Amino acid sequence: MVKKEMPYNKADFEKMASTVHTMSMLTQDGFPKGSDSMAAPTHAKDAVWSDPEKFNKDVVAFQKASAALVVAAKTGDMSQIGPQFKETAGTCKKCHDSFRSKSEG
Repeated sequence: MVKKEMPYNKADFEKMASTVHTMSMLTQDGFPKGSDSMAAPTHAKDAVWSDPEKFNKDVVAFQKASAALVVAAKTGDMSQIGPQFKETAGTCKKCHDSFRSKSEG
């Protein structure tokens, strides 16, 4: 919708923004201390556990950006939504670049 590859639908976009924010609030809980030794395959890099301060900082940035996206989505104003979507996506990319490998570890 932001890229105008599909028609903008305010209700759908609000739901998507809310879902992204909900996921952001669950991210830290998905990687508790000691879970790096679990047997399940993961795309998480060791840095999630070896540098938890940076990981948590990036997660908090994602949480704040996605909360602001929810607020922007409620306006229905693409001049607010577009930049906030870009900021939120940037927090995702930054964290994935630092903490997610392309293959299971």
